[in-house]
Amino acid sequence: MRIALPSAGRVRLVCLLLALWPIVPIAAQQAGPGDSALSEPWQALGREVRDLAAQRHAVGFTVAVVVDGRLVWQRSHGTVAAGDPGGFDSRSRVPLGQMSALYLVAAALRLEHAGLLDLDAPVTTLLPALRIGRVPSLHRAPTVREILLGRSGLSMGRLEGRYCRVDDCRPLEDSDAELYALSEPMVLGGLQSAAAMDVLVRVLEQVTGAAIETVIAREVTGPLGLDVPAFGDSVPLHRKGKRIPDLLTRERYTLGAVSTLDQLRRMSQALLSADDSWLPRTSRLRLFSAQPLGDSAMPWARAAYLFRVSDLPEAGPEVARIASFFPYG
Repeated sequence: MRIALPSAGRVRLVCLLLALWPIVPIAAQQAGPGDSALSEPWQALGREVRDLAAQRHAVGFTVAVVVDGRLVWQRSHGTVAAGDPGGFDSRSRVPLGQMSALYLVAAALRLEHAGLLDLDAPVTTLLPALRIGRVPSLHRAPTVREILLGRSGLSMGRLEGRYCRVDDCRPLEDSDAELYALSEPMVLGGLQSAAAMDVLVRVLEQVTGAAIETVIAREVTGPLGLDVPAFGDSVPLHRKGKRIPDLLTRERYTLGAVSTLDQLRRMSQALLSADDSWLPRTSRLRLFSAQPLGDSAMPWARAAYLFRVSDLPEAGPEVARIASFFPYG
């Protein structure tokens, strides 16, 4: 990813997932001046990397800033076994929860731009057959916008999560699909909530008359020239650079988009460089915040790796930074 600096040429922010490093901690690997000698924006980037490393599911990685071909800042973290055939790198196929949410939000904003979707419509208006149980008498149905903001208040009776081990994956029963809301629309679950994603998918299918896989291909991956991800596949997973048992997507509506970090990087670049006729720039930049229509980070943003718009003054308002990384949500 290249970003224009006012006086320093072109900058490329690179995240490399290290699969073939020796079995030694690489947290001490760094380049450039220490954080104490840097201005606050660069110190903030260092804090982002430390916060990223503190997440217990993070694998080995390096973040580097390159100016005119010269490495000016680098921080690394993690331990990865040399020659490990189960090692994790940017081409490893993993189910990225954030990837599913990114496709859904991009499709929703595309349909809004085309005048096919009213983000402020209650979901029960768009889905008359939808029933939300266990709610106070004063509860109103959330709007599509509130789902995108992570304020729908929707949850679901699927207590075993959206993924399960292949050998232990029991069939879902009708009771598992029960939608409920605990109160008025509020901050609860965000798009990591299976219920919120379930309802958003149903809305997109209702307004387009097509299956969600078709909607994503037609509105997002096709126009952007991206590969269509696999949905619901069983794939190898990794934690801290090591292979863990395969998981299977439990529910269709959470999508379980199987992709790679390379593909997510290409999607980020495609969204930034897309033509305004596909989606206005202001709308596209919403996709790089943890809340697509809000200003503050939500916990569900920690479900995957994504680039996010920052306001580093040295780099202008559009420099991308690391928000968080998990191999799966």
